[in-house]
Amino acid sequence: GCHGKHPRSQAPPGNALACRLCRLSRGNGTAAELSRRCRDRGLYLRDLTGLSRSFGISTFRVAVKDRETNSRIGSILEQIL
Repeated sequence: GCHGKHPRSQAPPGNALACRLCRLSRGNGTAAELSRRCRDRGLYLRDLTGLSRSFGISTFRVAVKDRETNSRIGSILEQIL
């Protein structure tokens, strides 16, 4: 997984949705906790805990956006983690 790092790739043109699956490193809590803390800062991540057992409690999805938004995502994740 991306282990708390922000996505560096660019979203494709048009209306296509690009996303990245990330897994938290041990000691960084759960995806549900991260999702709540990010939401408090206006960043919405998708906690994948209930989607499949294979994801466990530490996998989340984040949308890949434009460079400026990706930078904001990375800054918020760095503050929290």
